[in-house]
Amino acid sequence: RLIRRQRQMCIRDRPKPKPEPKPVPKPEPKPEPKPEPKPEPKVGAKQKTLWDIAKVGDVLKYSGANNMTQTWEVTNVDDDNAYVKITIEVSGQKMPPTEQKFPRYFTPTKAEGAKPKADVETKDLGTETLEVSGKKLKCKVTQTTMKMGERTITSKVWTCDEVPGGMVKSMSDAMGSMQVSMELVQFTRGG
Repeated sequence: RLIRRQRQMCIRDRPKPKPEPKPVPKPEPKPEPKPEPKPEPKVGAKQKTLWDIAKVGDVLKYSGANNMTQTWEVTNVDDDNAYVKITIEVSGQKMPPTEQKFPRYFTPTKAEGAKPKADVETKDLGTETLEVSGKKLKCKVTQTTMKMGERTITSKVWTCDEVPGGMVKSMSDAMGSMQVSMELVQFTRGG
């Protein structure tokens, strides 16, 4: 009996086996947020252009290839258009100024069965900050490659929604090497 009792005590006092630890589930990696695609303009819906911010008295001065300067001055703004006087000077020779009107809005339409005349590829190259008249402008950089038969033309454009018309700088390789074709060198806002 004593032996039996000792056995019972040994069994009872024996450490109980520990349960296997449950595996801790690893958290699933969160996918990188994808930038939301820019919605296509709705056909027939009125859309703003970069001329929407134009004010009378805005002056944009551009420097270009072949010692050319262009001065764009906003002379009038109405509900639909911005009116701009453009003065061009090439190597010291001033051309007579011209007046252009730029729509402040457009209404996208769907061209049924339209075939492009050239193969065009557009890439968003991100943003770059350029300084004009002491002001830093955050510009969107876009590259366009156009193939027309045997010829390929690549251009890069820097646009900023703080500048009437948007144009800050453009470059093109139409002659075989990338050249600045137009760059905003002076910008003053009107009242």
